[in-house]
Amino acid sequence: MHISNLIHLFVVAALWLLLSFYLNRTSATRFRATLRVLQILPIMFALDIAVGFLVIDEVYGANQSASWIAKTIWIYPGLFILSIWRLLRARRTKT
Repeated sequence: MHISNLIHLFVVAALWLLLSFYLNRTSATRFRATLRVLQILPIMFALDIAVGFLVIDEVYGANQSASWIAKTIWIYPGLFILSIWRLLRARRTKT
């Protein structure tokens, strides 16, 4: 396992904690919370791609940069689906 994979794991875990914190604390409707998640995730996706393209490529090389970007493309749609699932599950238990 390469060190860039561990860095990516920490970045994704921090983002998941941020989304979980927001989803637990929000009093917005499901629709508004979903729109907010749709605003947060593309920004974080673009930052993650930029880090993979600029920093990881410079430090670890093109192979690790390509690996970083490939994982990013799969991780962020999964985070969106998980956050919506968690939002719907949490709202269902409150009502």
